[in-house]
Amino acid sequence: MMEYTISTIIGFVIVLFLDRILLRTKIIGFSPRMVYTTVVFIVFQLFFDNYFTQQGLWSFNSAETLGVLVPFVPIENIFFGIEMLWFALILFSFFSRE
Repeated sequence: MMEYTISTIIGFVIVLFLDRILLRTKIIGFSPRMVYTTVVFIVFQLFFDNYFTQQGLWSFNSAETLGVLVPFVPIENIFFGIEMLWFALILFSFFSRE
């Protein structure tokens, strides 16, 4: 039933809600620092996720995803990683306020 896809979308909505409305950190955007951080994260995520998938250390149920692979990992997994990164940065920014 594409539970992984649905949970990823819900997670993104929650992260955006936290950033813009609840915690008002407003760090998610297209600032050079945020874009650079996200791109570096994606590069490492793609490398390790694809390596571990190819080694058989973990796998993904294709019935739970859209079926779009990058190259061996579902696209939802990439977005889930970005979601976790942004969530951590939002919390760090919020709790680092003076």
